[in-house]
Amino acid sequence: MVLANRPRHHHASRGTPSGHPPLLRFLGLPIKIGGETVGMIGLANKAEDYTEEDALFLQPLLDTLGALFYALEVEKSRHYAEQKLRYLAETDVLTRLPNRRAFIERIAEFYAQESAPFSIAVVDIDYFKLVNDQYGHQVGDEVLQEVAFRLSSALRSDDLVARMGGEEFGVCLYDTQDAPTLEVLRKTIAAEPVLTSEGAVNVTVSIGACQVSSQRCADRWEDDLRYADLALYRAKKEGRNRVRWHMPSMATNFT
Repeated sequence: MVLANRPRHHHASRGTPSGHPPLLRFLGLPIKIGGETVGMIGLANKAEDYTEEDALFLQPLLDTLGALFYALEVEKSRHYAEQKLRYLAETDVLTRLPNRRAFIERIAEFYAQESAPFSIAVVDIDYFKLVNDQYGHQVGDEVLQEVAFRLSSALRSDDLVARMGGEEFGVCLYDTQDAPTLEVLRKTIAAEPVLTSEGAVNVTVSIGACQVSSQRCADRWEDDLRYADLALYRAKKEGRNRVRWHMPSMATNFT
């Protein structure tokens, strides 16, 4: 507490800012949470001297403000904890990309667009098991991290890339006429070897994709993702390191 009925003579006085009304009397009361000061209330220029009774009279107000400050801190901590838990639940730890769960949830945002077409694609690292067998899982992890980085760097901020599991990534591209093409993504991965702790490793990917038209149905996302998987299977069967498309609007079955 600061009780100064002669503010200019108080040992802590540093004067007042330019243009500030003069302080004839001053009472400063601390707002505390668990003994720690988190704020102050300042009163000035009472007609009579401030007394300790004034401070005692205002103590319930200080307690209430302290409780409000505490509640605010608790709410901030709760919000931070929720955000952290959500991040952990939706993020692949190794690549820092969204995980499969987050990918599926965010697909809804693409289907919610009423006009612009978009594409769903599945990207799979070719011969990834051989990388693990030849170099070890540490190098395999480094390859996954670099592929994830190259994919996310090549896409726009409103596109989506996620790690679906293992060596497989999911991609959604808005307005595919203007987006980087999947062929560009494929070339981006193959352009330079991945520099790992065991040396350079050549990496390619196969990509299967399906175009989702503007006349789409939100509950068709599983079918569309399956079409992309089928196109990926065809890319693998035809020699890998290539992009293959499947058009749901032209298909009558999954064969």
